[in-house]
Amino acid sequence: MADPERVSLRIPRDTRYLSLVRRVFVALAGRVGFAAGAIAEIEMAIDEATSNAIRHADGAGAVDLEATWDGAGLTVTVKDGGKPFPFERSGAGDLETYHAGRGPGGLGVYIIKRFMDEVEYRHGPETGNELKMRKYLCPTSTS
Repeated sequence: MADPERVSLRIPRDTRYLSLVRRVFVALAGRVGFAAGAIAEIEMAIDEATSNAIRHADGAGAVDLEATWDGAGLTVTVKDGGKPFPFERSGAGDLETYHAGRGPGGLGVYIIKRFMDEVEYRHGPETGNELKMRKYLCPTSTS
């Protein structure tokens, strides 16, 4: 089996780089065979994760992104060097409940969790926040 294909990108903490991030990872998702709907979901999840890293990682330097294609799915990791946050408690519930109790904003984690097949968050002293998101080319049924 061949080694997984990797694409890495390091960007400054500046929202002007979001369009570059989207272009790079959308092109990769299309090249490896994802359908338009799945590409749109991947794009939104990566955009939300990168936006959060840029806007909320106090004192952190660059944002590091890496995509790995292994033939079955695309895994995208976003590292921001920031302080930990309660990822598991964020983005839970449904949209009706969300809109009833909150104002605008804060849907990023909800979008990430709904659009990607697997999502894993951790925080470490060397990496800061690390969000790993995976989308399978042919998702398996969970019902």
